[in-house]
Amino acid sequence: MSNDSAFDIALTSATTSPGIFPPAQQDIVYNAFDKVISITEGDKSLQITYGHHRQRISQQYTAAGSTTYKVYVCACEYITKNTQTTTHTYLSGPEGLFAVVVKEPLLARIANSI
Repeated sequence: MSNDSAFDIALTSATTSPGIFPPAQQDIVYNAFDKVISITEGDKSLQITYGHHRQRISQQYTAAGSTTYKVYVCACEYITKNTQTTTHTYLSGPEGLFAVVVKEPLLARIANSI
């Protein structure tokens, strides 16, 4: 492994035994706050957008010509693929996350306890 400096936490390269990592080249781009803004590997790409608070607010994943969009608002995650949107609502309390409510297109809500 190598880094640009002793204080740099971004991994710039790695050498491992064969079969540990996929052989395809992966390009990663960081913003000024050392947050990943894009990852590209072959025909796959991930683009991430951050808000003023440096938290992820959206992402776009493309693979094999299909694109999935995710938008994050408070405790909700809106996932759109092929014009269909699924909503994940994360329910938490003083002890942390206790359930995820999933709303699929055209289906009833499903609560998953954790």
